[in-house]
Amino acid sequence: MAKKKNGGEQKYEKILAPSEQEVNRDVLPQNVIKMGEQVLHDKNIYILQSVYKEIHEFTKDKLTVESGGMLMGYTIQANGKTNIIIDGFIEGKHSEGTPTTLKFTHETWDYVHKEADEHFPNDKIIGWIHTHPNFGIFLSNYDKFIHQNFFNYENQIAYVVDPIQHIEGFFFWINGQIEKCPGFYIYDEVGIEIELPEQITAPTTAEQVKNTASNGKADTKGLYIAFGVLSLLSIIGFIALSARISELHESVNALNEQLLTQNQTIAANVQSVGQNVSSLKTDLGKHTIVFLSDDGTLLAKQEYATGDIIVPPTDIPQKSDDEMYTYTFSGWDADFGYAVGDAVYQAVYTSKLREYTITFEYENGNEISSDTYHYGDEIAVPEYSPDEMPDDGKEYEVTWDKEIGTVSEDTTYKAVIKEVTSDSASETEDVTDNTEMAEETSEETASAEVSDNE
Repeated sequence: MAKKKNGGEQKYEKILAPSEQEVNRDVLPQNVIKMGEQVLHDKNIYILQSVYKEIHEFTKDKLTVESGGMLMGYTIQANGKTNIIIDGFIEGKHSEGTPTTLKFTHETWDYVHKEADEHFPNDKIIGWIHTHPNFGIFLSNYDKFIHQNFFNYENQIAYVVDPIQHIEGFFFWINGQIEKCPGFYIYDEVGIEIELPEQITAPTTAEQVKNTASNGKADTKGLYIAFGVLSLLSIIGFIALSARISELHESVNALNEQLLTQNQTIAANVQSVGQNVSSLKTDLGKHTIVFLSDDGTLLAKQEYATGDIIVPPTDIPQKSDDEMYTYTFSGWDADFGYAVGDAVYQAVYTSKLREYTITFEYENGNEISSDTYHYGDEIAVPEYSPDEMPDDGKEYEVTWDKEIGTVSEDTTYKAVIKEVTSDSASETEDVTDNTEMAEETSEETASAEVSDNE
């Protein structure tokens, strides 16, 4: 994000990254300038001009405590090397900085992932950047701890900027070790001039030397005249200038020695802080993190060191459906953060009433109706009268091939035309007789009770 002035207040404005444009990610950048020395390892680092300037704009006023963010990009395999392309920067908001350390909080990671999804959908977090205000370019033990634990993929990098001394440097993984990268490239689209920030000195390349020599041929005479004048002035003022230059040299040497001693002292303090953090982590030991299903079933058990980020199991927890509900995993009962003690996380599921299909069919198999019910619902029987009944002088009735009650599963009911037999009629008469007998017995009992009371 680039800064702009709006009503006197400085804000960051998103620069459209190449990942959001039409970019050929199979071809190396062609318009580049080299910063530093040639890289002899099997990796190169390229950073987009707008991102390079954006980072220096972001870091230029971070002079008291460390600050930083994430580098977004991708890789290209070309010329026998892995070429790491940086085309985006996300500020590490909500991070906690001190003069010697930088901590990316849980809120920082949430913000970074949200910004990455929105603005860099085709990129990965290719590395991180942080400042060393007046400390120089190196990775302390604390920095290495961060890089080894959170940026440990072989093509992830660290970028360190000293906004006071105006120096910078990259670090990358080489054969499993963190090494300082001797140089990198700034790139842009062909036809766009690459201009470095004011505080950064442009390197002199072979091409630039060649161009300078070519232009100089046209002005040789003027150069000779200027050289003669300067030589004469040098001879005239030689005695006075020699004494002054000697004094300046002594002052510069004294200042350099003072700065070197100061930087060495600060670097030693930073290294000590990193060692103390590492020692504290070891002293605090391991923590047990347990993951359970909602019924208490153990899903996973993991060991973490103090300060490690807790990562849930990769397998999605499952809960078996029952007759009434289906279950879907929706997350965990607490947010994940850094391991600071033993902890238990329990899976959370959402439930949904199961649906069952109840179908009624004609006696020939054609569908009468089909409806959706939930478990335990009362089944509504559709009205049905057959077009024709057997014409043989017998009595028939329409019934169904299964007993109809409440819903427990997908079911199909088929209409059945059934002859009314003497047995079924006898059963009906028996029910009628039993009912009449029960009513007579009840009346007799009531009369007897009245007589007793009299």
